[in-house]
Amino acid sequence: MATKVIIPDIFEHDIGTHFQAEIKNLVNAATPAALDISAATEKLIIFILPDETEVEYSGEFVTDGEDGLLEYVTEDREVLVKITDEPFETWQYYAWVAYPGGERGSSKVKFRLYKGRKSLNAPE
Repeated sequence: MATKVIIPDIFEHDIGTHFQAEIKNLVNAATPAALDISAATEKLIIFILPDETEVEYSGEFVTDGEDGLLEYVTEDREVLVKITDEPFETWQYYAWVAYPGGERGSSKVKFRLYKGRKSLNAPE
């Protein structure tokens, strides 16, 4: 069972947008709990563009990693750039970690990337 994540409208070139995902321990599939990822040696948030291209960014723990939460905060206007002329595109992202003894990923989260509005956080 995937955690429901509410994603607000995301606009092209937004800066300061937080993308969070929770990595679950699936040993008990009936009641999956957060996986302790505090020992992770590699932490990524991976975006999947509409053409299925995957782009990786270094992820950071939201707290200490024991809660399974990983995030990436956009810092560059070139991270979220549409690749079509459509009014919006459907993108996805997920978290992935490597840790002693294995690797694990989160469920994928879909969001819409819109063209149009200039980010309120973008530098002039």
